[in-house]
Amino acid sequence: MLRQPFPPLNPQAQDALNRLLTDWEAASSKIKTLDCTFTLFEYDMVFNPEKPKIYKGDLKYENPDKGLYRYQNIDADGNPVGEYLEHWICDGKSIFEFNATKQQLIERPLPPELQGQGITNGPLPFLFNSKAETLKKRYWLRLVPPPQQHPDMVMLEAYPKFREDAANFRAAQLLLYIDGLRPYAVNLDLPNGKDRNVHIFADTTINDPLRVIKRSFDVPRLPAGWTRVVDNGQQIPQDFFKATATT
Repeated sequence: MLRQPFPPLNPQAQDALNRLLTDWEAASSKIKTLDCTFTLFEYDMVFNPEKPKIYKGDLKYENPDKGLYRYQNIDADGNPVGEYLEHWICDGKSIFEFNATKQQLIERPLPPELQGQGITNGPLPFLFNSKAETLKKRYWLRLVPPPQQHPDMVMLEAYPKFREDAANFRAAQLLLYIDGLRPYAVNLDLPNGKDRNVHIFADTTINDPLRVIKRSFDVPRLPAGWTRVVDNGQQIPQDFFKATATT
């Protein structure tokens, strides 16, 4: 287990954290489907911290284990253009990666113990119908003051307890609306200690059958000219939903 990065919480702070996690578990358990768009900011904190790369994407989720995550470059007007730079689909049994550079559709079958809960136990499980006790077992957690411009929100900070999770991020800060505990944004400090990613979510709908199309999670068709690759290593890619948050 990794060392706790901050002093142990006092009883009052621990009680507040426990209440938030319990309320969040209750709220997230009601989410059957979710559809949202997001803006992704990639910061190079060493060479260009003031000018992040900006992308537009969308996220779909169906409880408990189906998801779609993808994003594109933007044009001068901020509209998404071109091929998807990242594109993942999880149908509950496998994770499919569209690798445009190699023109490969890579299938990674989920091991039996992750089928039915593949997204919940992915690199960012606290964003997908997670359990309070599971979160406390995997992460050092605390509440911290939200930015002044967001008085209607609460901010949760998370640090991995184990090296497996630390391979995905060093620290995470999640902004949640106080009303309904819907995530608004997530910041990830990446393992290299130099970069960070920020996702901000918008246009969110929950439990709307017209917005989350069931076919979104079907086994994808092979694009023309591409090859299909099956990776039986049964390992979830570290960058699967690497910085996503449901809203």
